[in-house]
Amino acid sequence: KKTVLLASDFKLADYNDKEFLSFQKMYKVNLPENLHGTYREGKITALEWIKRFAIKYSHIDFILRPHPGEDRTLYEQLAGEHLNIQLSLPNISYADDLSKADLVLSFTSTSVLEVIAANRFMISMKVAHLDTSFLSQHREFLTWCDFDEIDDILVEMTKGKEFLTPVELRKKFNRYIKQYPDVCVN
Repeated sequence: KKTVLLASDFKLADYNDKEFLSFQKMYKVNLPENLHGTYREGKITALEWIKRFAIKYSHIDFILRPHPGEDRTLYEQLAGEHLNIQLSLPNISYADDLSKADLVLSFTSTSVLEVIAANRFMISMKVAHLDTSFLSQHREFLTWCDFDEIDDILVEMTKGKEFLTPVELRKKFNRYIKQYPDVCVN
């Protein structure tokens, strides 16, 4: 059975205006105005897409992995409505969820680097209009797809096609990331 992992990076969606300003001050970052609203819109749309995919592809398992500290309420509701949607537990590592995944869906997550290192394929869902210029260098590794493009990929996945990190993305990753035999040295 195929598995799709939603690796959420929608933590900003939980913030109100005051919390968003505090976040920027705490981390000394200047983010686009109303970015938390954009992430809120993206989160709602992403979960709607997952619901639609779960209904259409009942033979695919979907794992929802909220960002650490993110409000889990909407994820819990969605997982409770569909047998093929599971909510990752807080004590499960990202590596464990990733090892089960045939495909990873996200938005702007830096976990794209871990996904590439694991030779999986991550799609950044076009769930909201976003100027990505504020993102760090990981934005070079994001592969953006809309609903229909993801749907086409899921069709191919159900036919047995494997989606691994594309060769060109892997080459770029290998130029970008310095490999160490021991992670403690890095």
